[in-house]
Amino acid sequence: MSLLVKGKFKKDWFDKVSEGGEYVRKDSQFRNTISPEDAEKGRYHLYVSYACPWAHRTLIFRKLKKLEDIISVYYKQMYPIDILKSLAKSNDLLWYYDGKVLYIYKNNEIQTGSVTLKRLSVKQFSQALRKIGILDDQFYWNEVESEGIVYFKGPERFVSAVLQMSEILDNKKPTNDKVFKWVSKSGRVHYSNINPEKGEVSIGSKVHILTKDNLYLDN
Repeated sequence: MSLLVKGKFKKDWFDKVSEGGEYVRKDSQFRNTISPEDAEKGRYHLYVSYACPWAHRTLIFRKLKKLEDIISVYYKQMYPIDILKSLAKSNDLLWYYDGKVLYIYKNNEIQTGSVTLKRLSVKQFSQALRKIGILDDQFYWNEVESEGIVYFKGPERFVSAVLQMSEILDNKKPTNDKVFKWVSKSGRVHYSNINPEKGEVSIGSKVHILTKDNLYLDN
């Protein structure tokens, strides 16, 4: 945490460990009051972050005291995905969402992989992964169209999903023209070219059928 002191940010401005071990907030240094007749419109401005657990108090006070016309507000709206990216970056983490489960990894857990396509073009393979929801632009993805090779890096769940789909989609002698997508009881997303509902174990989840030909189309 930092504090602006005489125009400069000062780090570690509070005691990290108090006598009792808890964080003790200091009394506010701003104790002066402003009378209603002295409240000049356009003079006061609030910079608020919705991610701050205390910032909402100033907004509530501003509303209750009917100061919206006197005190203007600027806030940076952050969507959940932006907050996730910010937290991951500040904590040296990687994340991957497969549509059902959010996987969190350490940065040093990144893996590399590659696939050599025999039946599909690199473009077709990439389009199929994007339509299914596997391809993630935050990870390294290098296409060598002339050689039919794709090189990629990412967390284990992303890498394993790409490898699994390459086996299903690029099969030289496909036994089925469909891709089956389902969620196991553990919450993990699975793909196969065999209908899991015909297996001996009930998966207890709805099976989504994706026609392979549609996965390769541009539209």
